[in-house]
Amino acid sequence: MNSNKFSNFVLYVLRVLFFTILVVSSVELAMYMTKGMFLFTIIAIFLIIGIGVTLYYMIRKQCSSKNILLFLLAVGFLLRLVWVLSIDNRPISDFNRAYIVAGDFLNGDLSGFRGTSYIARFPHLTGLVLYFAFIRKFFSYPLIVLKIINVILSSSNVLIIYGICRKIFKGSVKKAYYGAFITALYPPLLIYTGVYCTENMAIPFYLLSIYLFISGLSKSKKYMVAAGFVLMIGHLFRAVGQVMLIAYLMTLFIYNKDTLLIKVKKSMCILLAFIIPFVGINSTLKAVGITQFDLWKGSESAWTSVLKGTNQDSWGRWNHEDAVMFDKYENDNEALAKACKEEIKKRLTNTPVSRLVVFYLRKFSFQWREGDFSASYWAVRGTDPDKMVVNVEDRGALAFQLFYVILLILSYLSLYNKKGVLKNPLVMMFYIIFCGYSMLYLITESQDRYSFIACWLMIFMALNNSEDTINIKDRREDISIGVANVIVPTICYYSLTAFKVNYVLSIFIGYIIAAIITFILYRKDIFKSKVDFGVLIKLSISSIFSIIAGILVVYVVVYNGIASKKAAPIPIIILAALINYLVQQFWMKRREEKHEKQIDKPKELV
Repeated sequence: MNSNKFSNFVLYVLRVLFFTILVVSSVELAMYMTKGMFLFTIIAIFLIIGIGVTLYYMIRKQCSSKNILLFLLAVGFLLRLVWVLSIDNRPISDFNRAYIVAGDFLNGDLSGFRGTSYIARFPHLTGLVLYFAFIRKFFSYPLIVLKIINVILSSSNVLIIYGICRKIFKGSVKKAYYGAFITALYPPLLIYTGVYCTENMAIPFYLLSIYLFISGLSKSKKYMVAAGFVLMIGHLFRAVGQVMLIAYLMTLFIYNKDTLLIKVKKSMCILLAFIIPFVGINSTLKAVGITQFDLWKGSESAWTSVLKGTNQDSWGRWNHEDAVMFDKYENDNEALAKACKEEIKKRLTNTPVSRLVVFYLRKFSFQWREGDFSASYWAVRGTDPDKMVVNVEDRGALAFQLFYVILLILSYLSLYNKKGVLKNPLVMMFYIIFCGYSMLYLITESQDRYSFIACWLMIFMALNNSEDTINIKDRREDISIGVANVIVPTICYYSLTAFKVNYVLSIFIGYIIAAIITFILYRKDIFKSKVDFGVLIKLSISSIFSIIAGILVVYVVVYNGIASKKAAPIPIIILAALINYLVQQFWMKRREEKHEKQIDKPKELV
């Protein structure tokens, strides 16, 4: 397979799909802005700026990598420690059931692993149950110990991501520092330390597996064995490691320059190191009488998750209608699977294609829309307000979403860094992993928390930028025009809607005025000795796209009741500014290429 063609295909597809995430996340940001939360957000911004300035100063002063890493590790650890100690919460939902079964297990009661009990239906939670049981067995205050372990494991992600960045972006140690910096402050990785969920244990092993896999591409096969085994440990806690395995194999066969025989050997090392221990653990658990079912196949058919994922009324999320399907066929798994397949087929074949496209686009974008991946919700749910210093769900959502939207914008811009991908094709592995998890959650039941296991992908995507995608030097005129395209439509929108002018018409007039101002500012470039149609076309495309984006967002946000009219300009500002920036970058690149061709063109002999 031609690696460049495959990379281009993935990047082009993601440019379209990822934009929907940006739209929905921006609307979400607008909704949070109308709810206040500004005090927490301002404090968070100053804290991030303070840490960022300190990091910048340490880099400028050429402090040792050890000292910089210790600083970032200390920041990440202290923030997580302060957070988990500030809230007195308990395991809830699936985690509460696992915690209860762990206590029963210590008392010799194995009924939680039998029949149609929750863990028997979803045996992939067995690893979590045994982990809880171990902590409860040896510690008097297990919940505190679990939180402290979460803090340690989550803090270790700072070091691991730094190490991965050093492997991926070999020519830029700064990117490794930035990766560690983002990891230390990334809301989901921080807030989820206060939740008793499986991902806290799984993510460090997933990341360490990536580090070992990258090392194994250029070194001995023992690194591939280690990568497969470490991934298996993570899979025991959060059973979605198969996506990583597929991504490893695709990266190995598409981008690695080894011979086919070596590729096959390395792939077998990964697969066997993952499968053999996992099957061995599964067989041991069954042999000693702990579990009744295989870890990958419980008493409830996996088709029930796919069934929930096709429910259009719930947008592919948990719903009572599909949940009760198990009760109808409680003792007949084959009949349950058959009934689910028939209902899935009926839903997919009887629904118009256009409606299915809208359904799956919404499901995709909603899966990745939330800035903290619902960490705040899971942290404070069922907790007495008096037992938490700060209710992060009520006060922190705006700050978390703002952080995430900025990260999403950087991630989206990286999709246009084709030169960077050609020079360093290994970064494509992260886009492949993202595609894999996106497909998984399109097929199965969707929840914000489910994509938390892969939230770190945005960090690597955001770092995969270069001067081709982020360039603000010597661009004062372009920046001033971009500012005009943000401020003028916003002022027009608020002014005209105050006089009861139609929302769509208000934003349309705003962008028309902004377009006129833009053409006036660019008049010298357009009307030289002859008309420069290139500049004229660039400005026209930028204005037209901005108008279309503005009208669509206003229509979706206001007329569908998603957010108030006051919130509408926020996503418009973000999307229109991004569109303008991309058009400017594209045209500047085209002009540079044209100029280079003219220079390289041989002069005719007189």
